[in-house]
Amino acid sequence: MRRKRVEVQTPLAKAKGVAISERSHLVIVGILRAAVPLVEGLSSAFPEARLGFLSARRKESEQRRGRFDVEISYLNVPTLSESDTLIITDPMIATGSTICKALDLILSRNAKRPRRVIVAGIVATMNALRRIASRHPGTEIYVAATDPRLDRRGYIVPGLGDAGDRAFILPVA
Repeated sequence: MRRKRVEVQTPLAKAKGVAISERSHLVIVGILRAAVPLVEGLSSAFPEARLGFLSARRKESEQRRGRFDVEISYLNVPTLSESDTLIITDPMIATGSTICKALDLILSRNAKRPRRVIVAGIVATMNALRRIASRHPGTEIYVAATDPRLDRRGYIVPGLGDAGDRAFILPVA
């Protein structure tokens, strides 16, 4: 993707930004269900992007040293080419197990490796980011915040709670 620094006018003031061109080679993959709002936002920004989804759940009974075995039960991802940029998104990246397993599966099913691989999330732990970087070198990782630790159940502390519940379950009055 070609990028150019630009100045944009927000409702309150001018800000520096980046204009992106050549969007047609973008593949966005969301991990169900929590990543659906992120995929919606990214696909609004990049309407030419091809979309994919996978369903993953961690096997909490099989936790080992802060890592979980992950079961992927659904995968629907476009075929990748060498000119593609793959963005895989999950709001909460606790151990890195889900992202690593998803990248293992997606990349192994394609004869061509995409030009760029990006992981996009909201909150992650440093251990998860280090794990992803060591298992998939060259992967770019973008998160809004890193939180310091996991609790005994493997949840990010302080974190946001269950991102899927936050996105889809309304409180009962």
